[in-house]
Amino acid sequence: MEIRYQLVRKAIKFAALLMIPVLVASCSNGKAEKIKPSGIPVAVGAVVSKDVPFQIVAIGNVEAYNTISVKALINGEIVGVHFKE
Repeated sequence: MEIRYQLVRKAIKFAALLMIPVLVASCSNGKAEKIKPSGIPVAVGAVVSKDVPFQIVAIGNVEAYNTISVKALINGEIVGVHFKE
């Protein structure tokens, strides 16, 4: 167990020693080039107020959220239902 611990410590030290030159080489020397932002062409349009038609074309089923049943309290024919949502 102690031998394995020593091998792990040596491997970590070796990896750290290999990383030092990589980190030093990746550092900038302060003479970095300034990058100019490139321009992107943009088109401009006039503002117009219009009515936009709302139309959905789809195949599917329509189902009501709520349904009710209307029953007459007396016998006879129901001529009309005066109900608005």
